Amino acid sequence: MKILITGVSGQLGQHLLLKKPSKINSEEINIICTSKKELDLSKESACRELIFKINPDWVINCGAYTSVDKAESEKEIAYLINGKGPYFLAKYLSEIGGKLLHISTDFVFDGKNNEAYEINHPLNPINHYGKSKALAEKLLISENNFANIYVLRTSWVLSNLGKNFFLTILNLLSKKDAIHVVNDQIGCITSAGNLAELCWKIIKTENNGVVIPKILHFSDSGICNWFDVASAIYEFSKKKKLITKKTEIIPVKSEFFNLPAKRPKFSLLNSQPTYNLFNFYPMHWRNSLESLLDSLDKEYLKNFKNK
Repeated sequence: MKILITGVSGQLGQHLLLKKPSKINSEEINIICTSKKELDLSKESACRELIFKINPDWVINCGAYTSVDKAESEKEIAYLINGKGPYFLAKYLSEIGGKLLHISTDFVFDGKNNEAYEINHPLNPINHYGKSKALAEKLLISENNFANIYVLRTSWVLSNLGKNFFLTILNLLSKKDAIHVVNDQIGCITSAGNLAELCWKIIKTENNGVVIPKILHFSDSGICNWFDVASAIYEFSKKKKLITKKTEIIPVKSEFFNLPAKRPKFSLLNSQPTYNLFNFYPMHWRNSLESLLDSLDKEYLKNFKNK
């Protein structure tokens, strides 16, 4: 089985490699990795050429334009990469009988709900990043209804690799006496390791002939806001003696940072049907954070303690 992973240098891409099985249902797997240097998702010709050259059984599309605020001023490229790119992949995969697992986001919703979003809730993004991701879903499902295409929406992805809120907060806690963190955006974090594990479960389960919904939701379990997450990182870091200094974490409203892109105030995804379908029940978000701290490599911890 030949599996192409796009955006392999990102958080999820790296964890897909860390979690990759040696076989899927006794079938050897051959993984081909591309970063944005090897594949420009904004160009249809590049997508066509790569699909026909590799002839993959599956594409896991982690490639994306992920800068939420820059997308407000660079919307054209965001729409090409996030919206048209997945469509280009699906278009040529459909010609060779390949399958696509496309990673989407909670930002396709407007945040006006007061209960966890279901997979069939109407899309109504409030920033250009969310609109670009919603465009992909529209092109993949609403307008073309490609066969063998699966959209996995997730939220607030964190890991011990790359650039993300977890590592940013850990770094700030080691340097600052006080930090400000928003407390009016509600959702749930997703460990990139858990997300990667689910991706492999989806491919294995579908390969077994199980009917998979076209859209899936997945995050860690529980509910939180970003202030809760930062506070838990601080709590566990103190407990593990990663941090000895005292830092005040000050809760603020989203408007405090005056960022270009609006964020949904509530974007919790109902992931329970996904948990049940794949018999995969991720840890509560607090336990995920503690595991992330435990997973930091020795070199990082050495540098971290020397700050």
